[in-house]
Amino acid sequence: LQWILPVANAEEGSIITLEEAVEPTEEEIAILKDAMNALYDEQNFVKAEPLLTRAISMWETKPAFERNELYHLRGNCYMYLRRPAEALKDYDKVVKYLETEEGAELTPQEDKQSLFLAIARALRSKGVLSSDINIAKKQQAEAA
Repeated sequence: LQWILPVANAEEGSIITLEEAVEPTEEEIAILKDAMNALYDEQNFVKAEPLLTRAISMWETKPAFERNELYHLRGNCYMYLRRPAEALKDYDKVVKYLETEEGAELTPQEDKQSLFLAIARALRSKGVLSSDINIAKKQQAEAA
């Protein structure tokens, strides 16, 4: 039996098998720890953003559900940096993952709700019409 995991945001048809998924290296773990420390402990979002970006690129050979979390975190970081357009791009990648069978199955409900709340905030920050915010709320209700 071979499990197949889609790579987050990979071109359609791209897959990664569990056998191909590579354990994180010491360097990758160190970058991720630095990013989490900057994001949560230091609340230094300027420092956290490039570390998260580097972690995302290093996570190319990891299962999609792991990489998906990094996009969600970087989107949140962009919001703290008042860059909602960039946050929405990362949140869109997370939504696309949630639309997969794996994403729907592996993502806890509270993470889905948190994502849609973040999307609504990003849309509001960009000055998007309230009708678009209602669409995000509808999508959140459908995900529940």
